[in-house]
Amino acid sequence: MEIGGSRIALDIALEKEYVSYSSLTRIRDGVTEPFLGNAATEEGFELHSRFLEKNKTARVFAYDVEIRLQKMENALNADALVSAIMRTSMVELPFDQIVNGVRCFGRLDILSNDFVADLKTTSCTTMNAFVASLDFLQAALYLRVTDRKDFYYIGICKVAPHNVFVFRVAKFPERMKAANKELNELLKYVKANSKQKQHGKDNKEKSSHYGKEDNKRKAKGKRKAKGKSNSIDGHKRSKKTTRKNTSKGRH
Repeated sequence: MEIGGSRIALDIALEKEYVSYSSLTRIRDGVTEPFLGNAATEEGFELHSRFLEKNKTARVFAYDVEIRLQKMENALNADALVSAIMRTSMVELPFDQIVNGVRCFGRLDILSNDFVADLKTTSCTTMNAFVASLDFLQAALYLRVTDRKDFYYIGICKVAPHNVFVFRVAKFPERMKAANKELNELLKYVKANSKQKQHGKDNKEKSSHYGKEDNKRKAKGKRKAKGKSNSIDGHKRSKKTTRKNTSKGRH
């Protein structure tokens, strides 16, 4: 796998000292622009809040957006498979785990004793198109983090009549194999650069420490040299004075 040429996303992850699914995709793709939300992401966040947490935010949406949100939520609630998935699951659970030596941080939409699931809003109007639109990297990471047996993608179409798509990644073993390989390579890349950054930091601190020690030694040496010089001058003056006094005594 060839990782994108830009280091911006990598540098941000190294600065934060953790990676997430979104940051891994940005590192992989060499994204150079900061992530900025838009109307589509805000709509997706709102649906997550309403369907998963049963919580309507105080945000006011345009009339057509509000109607669409209500219809998508109703479609999800009416789907038998989605209802079965939600029946024994917990929602919106944060995770903070070490995977392959790299700290991974994120939030799980849906978690049960046997599987993980993630809710996606999509413009795809068929199951095949929805499956093809996903890269499975998220599934690979979340299964690694939770040690669960399977992962479900749940898609809700933003286009009327708002079809619901649900599938298990276990049905696509070759794609999961590729996703796990990609995950390992990305984490290896992040870990190697993290060590390199730490090595550079340690060298900088070491150099700074020795620099301070050198300055201390130089300052101490100057003080000793000055003291020795004063001592010699004082001895000469004392000897000269003694000779002068002795000479005066003879007369």
